[in-house]
Amino acid sequence: TTLGFQGLVITDSLSAGAISQSGYDLPRAGVAAIAAGNDMILFGSTLTPAQTLLLTPQNVATSIGQIADAIVAAVGSGTLAASRLNNAVEHVLAAGHINLCA
Repeated sequence: TTLGFQGLVITDSLSAGAISQSGYDLPRAGVAAIAAGNDMILFGSTLTPAQTLLLTPQNVATSIGQIADAIVAAVGSGTLAASRLNNAVEHVLAAGHINLCA
């Protein structure tokens, strides 16, 4: 059923143990989250103190790159509809009151 919600949908942390215990790495979880209707992906907020120390700008940039690459590959293979990705981008921009058509 459709609830008709048109707002921004954001994941909980994809670094949560339940995600990795389900067999998902961060890039695959990101693709699945977008495909499921999420517009933004969060990660890193459920890490242990030792894991948090690994959140250097370089490591975060690497994770973001891996997620972006996985999303691009999923669109390219048809696993993720380009229209779903476009819709997610539109929701994010609308939340920031950004209109690219103006």
